[in-house]
Amino acid sequence: MEMTDKEREDYEKLSRSEKEDFEYYATKHPDWSFEQLIKQIIIFRNIQGTIRDGGTNVNPDDTTTWKIILERVKTTLTKFKSIGKSVFIAIDSAITTLKGMIKAGIQRIGDVIDNLFDKIF
Repeated sequence: MEMTDKEREDYEKLSRSEKEDFEYYATKHPDWSFEQLIKQIIIFRNIQGTIRDGGTNVNPDDTTTWKIILERVKTTLTKFKSIGKSVFIAIDSAITTLKGMIKAGIQRIGDVIDNLFDKIF
């Protein structure tokens, strides 16, 4: 894959194992852009890291888990100059949506408890 100077600079920021992943996906998906390859690696690695760090407490159905993953992905992607701003806008939008879902979930739990107490008392 031919790279621009900016992409080459970003490629050099990858760890050895990330470079191996990059080469693997570049071979498997020769039509993918540099940005697509980097996003694939960073998203996959952050999902793995969140699961590894969270152990048995990680629930893939929990919006908090996905919020953590997206925040980690965003933080990691900021070191790459070749990643477009639209990626960060999309991540911020997803994080905002997840925050709203978490808040609504907490509100719903509160409503259920209130209803329960109303029935009990």
